[in-house]
Amino acid sequence: MGGCASRGRVKVMKFLGKVARRLGAFFGQDTGENTIPAEYKAFLQEALRLARESGFNPSVVYPFLEHHQAKLNEDLIALIPAFSTRSNIIDLFNFANLMLQFPHGQRAINLEIAIAIYAKALDFFDCQNDATNWAMTQNSLGVAYLNRLQGERGENIEEVIRCFQAALEVRTRTAYPEDWAMTQNNLGVAYWNRLRGEREENIEEAIRCSQAALEVYTRTAYPEKWADTQICLGLAYWNRLRGEREENIEEAIRCSQAALEVYTHTAYPEKWALTQNNLGNAYRAPRKIDLLVAETLEDSYLVLNKVISVSIKWN
Repeated sequence: MGGCASRGRVKVMKFLGKVARRLGAFFGQDTGENTIPAEYKAFLQEALRLARESGFNPSVVYPFLEHHQAKLNEDLIALIPAFSTRSNIIDLFNFANLMLQFPHGQRAINLEIAIAIYAKALDFFDCQNDATNWAMTQNSLGVAYLNRLQGERGENIEEVIRCFQAALEVRTRTAYPEDWAMTQNNLGVAYWNRLRGEREENIEEAIRCSQAALEVYTRTAYPEKWADTQICLGLAYWNRLRGEREENIEEAIRCSQAALEVYTHTAYPEKWALTQNNLGNAYRAPRKIDLLVAETLEDSYLVLNKVISVSIKWN
């Protein structure tokens, strides 16, 4: 696939085609908004109203969603394309951001709802005429696929990489330095988690992306994001296959120690504890390449996903 207008669209269109077929089977008729069952339409309208009027405040929206968990299901996912319009797509996008973090119900379904909304948003945001929103949607879709529980993990990660690379066609360092750094950091996480391709090269890509993000994410300007990226970089060095093993471990230690300059026990107790865990693992890691810490990859993957906070905002 070439060009920002088409990148990542094949998977999206396949997904929407599947949704449309399910929707048609569900109703046995056309897929216009008038076919949405009244209870689902009322639920979505009320959810968007609460979200919009509260400024998309989770403390307001989440109790409503928790009360209506039964409607967070596959039927709702199938209805999203018919419910989406140009007038409500921005509210739906922000609602998807809330679904991405909703702590109740079925996590897998919550993520599929977010993915369906982001995918549909790409029908309204054109890369040429609405590049900023298009890139932001690609970034959000990438985050959702990174956390996705359904589907094949390897293909999900490939979709993550495609989405972040697409976003970077618009989010250049010159035009949008902070967004560029965020997406570079996200892409580094994706390459670190990648299952396909050469593991050695994937880790090198993760290192390059994290180092790029740190060109903008300085400790002075963005202390927490700087610390998050230091953790990403430290994990990449910890698992690096190229270079001298001892030097890679020393880099991992330096990155964790740097993160602890921000993640103090008082200000960030959970991240402090997790970073201390990373640091301890680095200190006791075997220095010989044939004893590489492959057995710790699952643990460090869990640590990474607990520590790294990805900012998903409309602006």
